This record gives sequence, structure tokens and C-alpha cells, in this order.
Amino acid sequence: MAVSAHEFSRRTGLGLNTASRLRAGKRSRPTAQTTLAIEREFGWPVAEQVGAVAEGRYTREINERVFQTEEGAA
Repeated sequence: MAVSAHEFSRRTGLGLNTASRLRAGKRSRPTAQTTLAIEREFGWPVAEQVGAVAEGRYTREINERVFQTEEGAA
């Protein structure tokens, strides 16, 4: 079961617009506040997020790691 943008927003304290843009790939360079919130709430370390941004795989990874639960993961 996928985590919705609304659920992401509620859990991280970030705006719904931010959540929607991250999920859709329209914001592939997250702020420090965003990466820290994701690490705190979903356990994806900031250093790994920075690496994903640098390698151009952030959108794919955030959708796999954050917007999907373990039951929905491939």
C-alpha cells in the first residue's frame, strides 16, 4: 500500500505541495529540512539521499523507499 502525499505531509510536517512535487519528480533537489524530515520519519539517511540526488536517481528512490510500504515494495 502506497503512502499518499497527504500522509507524507502529515508525518513529516512538510507541505502537501512539497510532498506532491517530490513524488511526481518535479522536485528532485530536496532542501536540508526535507531530507532531515525524511530521515527522521522514514529512516532513509540524509547521506544516501544526497548520493541519490547526485546520481540522478532521487525520484525513483523516494518513490520506492518513502511512498511505498514494505508490503508494496518489489
